Amino acid sequence: MQEACRDPAVSKPNKDMRIAFLSLLFCVFFFLNLHAQDSRLAQQYFSNGEYEKAASIYKKLHEKHANNDYYFSRYLGSLIEME
Repeated sequence: MQEACRDPAVSKPNKDMRIAFLSLLFCVFFFLNLHAQDSRLAQQYFSNGEYEKAASIYKKLHEKHANNDYYFSRYLGSLIEME
């Protein structure tokens, strides 16, 4: 009796939309997490005195996010510390 009320044509697109939305959401969080990991790794290298490694990561982060002055200043700080 309940099966007569469910129309497969109506529920299938809703399910597909939910799956697509959740997949997109997962991808966004995944890539944001990768970005945060790079930033944390660079900070860890800097804190450990591994300025060359930190500079390399901060340079890549600055190239990806040219409007972010923080990465550029950390990149310069790493280069200065290498001297």
